[in-house]
Amino acid sequence: MQKIKKIGVMSLAYNLALVYLFVGIIIALLTLIAINIPYLQQVLSQTNPTLLSINPQDIAFIVVGYVAGGFVIGLLVALIYNLISKWTGGISVQLSSSEVEKQKKK
Repeated sequence: MQKIKKIGVMSLAYNLALVYLFVGIIIALLTLIAINIPYLQQVLSQTNPTLLSINPQDIAFIVVGYVAGGFVIGLLVALIYNLISKWTGGISVQLSSSEVEKQKKK
């Protein structure tokens, strides 16, 4: 077993931002689909008419918000993990070696 002692803060932040980009795009597309379904338009007009007035800038804000949120969460998670791993010793993981490393051992 090997231990993850430290996580690169910016590395995790960038990767989570990319993951949240895809999540934001999916949420934005589902929102666009939902507000264009006639039955939902009728229900929303009675319960929350402001949802029907979503424009493309709002959809872009959703995506940008998810990316920014993912980046900030990545920063915080990596910083907190790096602090905690000093006391806990880190997370144990088992890694498999590549074929090249296996051949070197022979």
